[in-house]
Amino acid sequence: MRKSKMPRKLLIWGGNGHPLSLENLNSHASVSAFFLGRELARDFEIISLTDMDKPEELLDHTNVDAMLSCFQYGFTSRIIDKGKCKLFDDLRSRFRGPICSIMDCVDLRRYCENVLFTVLPAPGLAFRTALTALHLGHGPKTVRMGWSAAPDQCRPDGNDNASLRIFVDHSCYTAGDMDLTGAFFKACQMARKSIPDIPLHVRQQSNDGIIDWDLSGSFQPEIHQRSHKVPWLKMMDEYSHSNIFFVTHRESAGLAVIEAAMSGATIYVPDDGISFISPSLLGEGVPHRIIRCKTEKEAVANLAEAILADAKLAFRREENHRKLAASNSWECAAGRIRKTLASLGVD
Repeated sequence: MRKSKMPRKLLIWGGNGHPLSLENLNSHASVSAFFLGRELARDFEIISLTDMDKPEELLDHTNVDAMLSCFQYGFTSRIIDKGKCKLFDDLRSRFRGPICSIMDCVDLRRYCENVLFTVLPAPGLAFRTALTALHLGHGPKTVRMGWSAAPDQCRPDGNDNASLRIFVDHSCYTAGDMDLTGAFFKACQMARKSIPDIPLHVRQQSNDGIIDWDLSGSFQPEIHQRSHKVPWLKMMDEYSHSNIFFVTHRESAGLAVIEAAMSGATIYVPDDGISFISPSLLGEGVPHRIIRCKTEKEAVANLAEAILADAKLAFRREENHRKLAASNSWECAAGRIRKTLASLGVD
C-alpha cells in the first residue's frame, strides 16, 4: 500500500501577538494570517508566528518549505527596514525555500522577498533585491492575489431597508491629512432634514470604540490612535447591518472596504482629483459611489445628494454579497498562493 504524502510545512508570520482565533482578531495582519492559515491548512502543515517584533523566532523554523508574511511590507519592512540585515542574511543562509509576503501595494523600495502576493496590480517596475550579498540575480516574483474577505462572516443581516444605516470609518491617523469625516457629518445633517420619514442611523469607529452620531449636535473630528482596536467580530457585526460604508481618508481604503462590501454595503469613495480607492479594486464588482470632493463645500453637497438618492433605493445587499463571495474570498486568495508555491516546487 502506497504511503500518503507528508504535507509540506508553511510558516505564516502574521498576527497581533496573540493566538489566532476569531475572538482575538483586530488587525489586518491577524485577519489575513487567520483566514489564509485556515484555507492553506488543507494542503500544508501551518506553523504560526504572530509577533511582528520578534523576527528572530524565524530562525527556529528553517525546516519549513516556505515562509509567508502577512505584516505590512512583510519581511522587507519588519527586518530590512529595521536595520536587521544580518538577521536576514542568517535566515537566508539557513533557509532555501521561498520567502513570500502579502502586500497592499508595491513601491520602488528594494524587496528581499522571493514572491510578493499583491492586492493591487503590481506596476511594471524593475525590482531589485535588498541585499546584493544574497546573489538572487533577480527581483521578486509578483502575483496578483486581489482583495479578500470571509463570506461566512461578511454577510448581510437584520436590515429590512426600513431605515438607512451608515457606517463611517475612523478618522485619519495624522494631523494635516485630508479627512472628510466632518464634511460627512454635515451631509448627514442635511440629508436627515430632507428625509424625516426615513430613520437615519450613523455609527463610526472612534477612539472610544463604536459610537452613534448625534446629528442634532455638532462634531469635532479626532486623530485616530492605531492602538485603539475594536474586535474584528464587532466590526463584522456593524458592517452586516450597514447599507453604506463611508471611506473617510486614504488610509481607510483597505481591508475594511472589501469586508463591508461583501457584507452588502455600498462604498462611498471620495475623489479629490484622485480616487481614494484604486479603480482596479473598484472594478472587482465592489458596489460603490464616487463622491467628488475637491473642496469641503463640494463634498458636503455631493454626499448629501448621494445619501438622499440611496435612501429611496432598495439596496441589493444579498446580491452584492453573493457576487463578492464568489470572486474575493480568502479561499480564492489561498488558491493563488497555493498555485504559485507549487510552481516553485512547494506542493
